[in-house]
Amino acid sequence: MIYLIETYWLWTLLALLLGAVIGWSTLSWERRADEPWLPGWLKWGCVAWLIGLAIALLRWFGGRSGLLLETALLFFVAYLVGCVAGAWLRGLLGSEARPAEPAVEPAIAAAAPAAVHPVAIPAAMVAPITAAATVAITPAAAVIPVTPAPPVVPPAGEEGYPGAKPTGLAGPRGGKADDLKRIKGIGPQNEGRLHGLGVWHFDQIAAWTEANVDWVGSFLAFPGRIEREGWLGQAKQLAQGVETEFSKRVDAGLVETSKDDGSKGQGTIAKAD
Repeated sequence: MIYLIETYWLWTLLALLLGAVIGWSTLSWERRADEPWLPGWLKWGCVAWLIGLAIALLRWFGGRSGLLLETALLFFVAYLVGCVAGAWLRGLLGSEARPAEPAVEPAIAAAAPAAVHPVAIPAAMVAPITAAATVAITPAAAVIPVTPAPPVVPPAGEEGYPGAKPTGLAGPRGGKADDLKRIKGIGPQNEGRLHGLGVWHFDQIAAWTEANVDWVGSFLAFPGRIEREGWLGQAKQLAQGVETEFSKRVDAGLVETSKDDGSKGQGTIAKAD
């Protein structure tokens, strides 16, 4: 193996750099509870590598075939190390630069303070002075002022978020909304908030511009997550009727946060006004 590294060090370095770029672009160091440790083809690639390693150690192939096998194993290890390093580096930098999340449910309007009315307390009370005479206390009106509640400051409007708000629909086409929870990263709460923005279908998300992604990411209080989890790519596939690996798991009932008929999120709609 040392001979291979000395001979193909440049190609090994290129495989390492390629893995780092792929890990930075597509993988996330922060794993969700419903995600496998080795998603997608990476799991089967590791299985194939272990089989190839066993064959190389047992020396079932000799000559040129054995050399090619060991070279492929070396390149795959370099690529895998690069993927892990890229995902770890992005997670480290992302956790340091992540801003504090704003409140999820902003107050809508300030309530008008109630009118202040004096409270009259009658005090017609008779106190005995002596055994033979009593003196009545003159009635008086004791006024207790009521302090009004301070007005609630309304939150910043839509102009407070960077980017551009995507165009929404008043309701789902044909009265039937797509199950947005089939997109990895969208749960019932986020689905309801997207409904509040007028987003009901996969093709709406697939048509978002970069400015729309920035606005929605800030509005949902997780900037950068839409790009990291690939919402637009998943939405484009689902809009074309092509299943994703995550949507298959949702349809099979393997994702706890997505177990409903696709309409329960409408009960948690949060308007963006």
